[in-house]
Amino acid sequence: MLTKTLKSLDLALSKKQLRQFEKLLELYLEWNSKINLSAIKDAKETIIKHFYDSLLITQLDALNSKLKLTVADLGTGGGFPLLPLAIVYPDNNFLGVDSVQKKITVVKTIAKELDLNNLKTSMERVETLGQKQKHREKFDIVLTRAFAKWHTLLELALPLVKIKGKLIAYQGPQILAELEQSEKIIELLGGKIQKISHFELPENMGERIFIEIEKIKNTPKQYPREIGIPKKKPLS
Repeated sequence: MLTKTLKSLDLALSKKQLRQFEKLLELYLEWNSKINLSAIKDAKETIIKHFYDSLLITQLDALNSKLKLTVADLGTGGGFPLLPLAIVYPDNNFLGVDSVQKKITVVKTIAKELDLNNLKTSMERVETLGQKQKHREKFDIVLTRAFAKWHTLLELALPLVKIKGKLIAYQGPQILAELEQSEKIIELLGGKIQKISHFELPENMGERIFIEIEKIKNTPKQYPREIGIPKKKPLS
């Protein structure tokens, strides 16, 4: 089922990449049985709701570039979309960020087993990361999937995106009702909604909406605010 699902996305994968995906499935299911990385325990659901869902972004133009892109995955959890994308795009450099140590440990362990040399991890809080010169406005693409509520997500993610780069948020259908109310916040943080894309997951397992926000100007220096504030007092 795994190979058939990957092929349905028209990905030109090498034999090595296919083996990496097979190994990723094996390792992830093994780790998830020991540590609660996700409520999804079944192999079929893992393939569709984690692998396929993570890779839907390949249907957009954002990562399909000959340039070597720097990509951050905020709230990577058990490594999605980080690990599948690092396999598919070996020339891009990925940073997986999560504040939960056990999850970062698992991601690092799996990445090592898969020989993914284009992937690093960080356990720093995103509020801290976004104020560091090393990371602030340094990423071509910032990804978020099951990361935070919308207004909090915007404040945490957009400061990391470089000018002309993109924030690409994996969202569900409920986001459409929030977008109009967030236009001023997106503008304040230096962004502009560029594209909205809709996809259906196989087996009637849900709907995925991608919100692509282009960074058109620098984020004001006071954002993101101190740890915990973006969540407790979201911008409005």
